[in-house]
Amino acid sequence: TLARELGDLQAAVVPLRKDNARLVRESNALHQEMLRRSAASVEGDAAAREQHVETRRTLAQARALLGRHKIRWDGEDDEPHVAGDEDALKRRIRDLEAQADSDKQARTRLEALADERYREIERLTALTAGAAMAATGGARATTDAEHAVANLTRQVDALNEQVNEN
Repeated sequence: TLARELGDLQAAVVPLRKDNARLVRESNALHQEMLRRSAASVEGDAAAREQHVETRRTLAQARALLGRHKIRWDGEDDEPHVAGDEDALKRRIRDLEAQADSDKQARTRLEALADERYREIERLTALTAGAAMAATGGARATTDAEHAVANLTRQVDALNEQVNEN
């Protein structure tokens, strides 16, 4: 009878082992899914926080810009309280945007001139360092010097033009 009971128990254990293995696999799969969703949630939260910070930064910049142009901003709500004609403000905004575009173009021109000037300075430095070797090629050194003077004259003219514009 003991052998029979042992046989019955072993027969009952085999299906339980199979069920246990299946349940462990399902549990592991569910655990992996929970970890994946948790990581995605954390990443989404971080992106949302970064977007919120960027929005707040943009809002602060807008408030500062309005303040510089004497447009009052009430801190209770997010609507500016404008004293004056709305059309006049729209014209002022267009004028300011046009001025900003003009300033960007001027900056680009000045950066290009500055880059050219730095390249010319580097070239002249190299030329000066090699002055001893240039003694054998006097005509080449004279041409290089004339080229340098022409470039510097052009740069000075451009800078003078820029000063006169402002």
